[in-house]
Amino acid sequence: MKASLPLNEDALRAIEIVKQDLASATLQPINKSLPFTVETDASAFSIAAFLNQDGRPVAFHSRTSSPSEHHHSAVEKEAYAVVE
Repeated sequence: MKASLPLNEDALRAIEIVKQDLASATLQPINKSLPFTVETDASAFSIAAFLNQDGRPVAFHSRTSSPSEHHHSAVEKEAYAVVE
């Protein structure tokens, strides 16, 4: 069995960046004094919405589209995500 080598500086720096990104992207509690931003996404088979404050997520929603919704336009699917 080969002995494992310690990580080089580039690998350690990359790990720290990933850790920081994960910490800043985690779900945060709602702050009633900050405005909300709604982001949506839609595909052929699903819709999703993200509620953000100050660039950080506070809530998520997603679901699979119904068979009849598969034929709707992307704009309509994005609107479903906003409404839901």
